Amino acid sequence: MYGSTETSPRMSCFELTKNSNVSKGCIGLPIEDYKIKIRNKKTNVGLIYFYGENIFKGYAKNIKSLISIKDYSYINTGDIGELGNDGFYYIKN
Repeated sequence: MYGSTETSPRMSCFELTKNSNVSKGCIGLPIEDYKIKIRNKKTNVGLIYFYGENIFKGYAKNIKSLISIKDYSYINTGDIGELGNDGFYYIKN
């Protein structure tokens, strides 16, 4: 599983018992109904962006501040990754 606190917390899942021949750093595929995109127009390696409804919307300080909470459609994870030739996503060092 790959995830972060800001995505409640799961973003992708990988079943090692069915895919034992993958390379180090594999995070699998995005969970159902969600997307992962690698943003870099020049190469296949770039920042990992996650798109989904389970993205953290921020903290509310009181009832009135709930009105101004933003609905994010994606998050920049800050991680560098790539989509491998095998169709799985990978974290790069």
